[in-house]
Amino acid sequence: MLPPAIKDRLIIENDDKSYTARDVLELCRSVAAPMVLDVHHHFCCNDGGDLAALWPDIAATWRGGIPKIHMSSPKDGTNIRAHADYIHADEFIAFLNLAKNQDKDFDVMLEAKQKDLAVYKLMNDLTVSGGVLAIDKASITY
Repeated sequence: MLPPAIKDRLIIENDDKSYTARDVLELCRSVAAPMVLDVHHHFCCNDGGDLAALWPDIAATWRGGIPKIHMSSPKDGTNIRAHADYIHADEFIAFLNLAKNQDKDFDVMLEAKQKDLAVYKLMNDLTVSGGVLAIDKASITY
């Protein structure tokens, strides 16, 4: 019932406490809205859903547009919901491996306390030891 100017801007994300990626995917399908996958939130709150199985359907909610994900790492083992200063490259590569089979570009928003420094460190970690090729200072291919 929303006006198209508002509905066209609606994007829904899974959260870290209540709504799993599977829950939000079902909602996005029913209201024809794209889904932002928050990988860290999926780590915190999931119903055992296999992210590799969910990812193609999540990406499809973008209806030909470029899917978006949010990536962060837990601060520590006792407070897994809090964001760390930096992104753990091994967690990022794990998602790249999961998404690689679909062979579809996607955009990533990093959520890290050190902001731009976290981007530079992740790019360095990925290209030095992660087998990732940098296209520019913030774009990669894998």
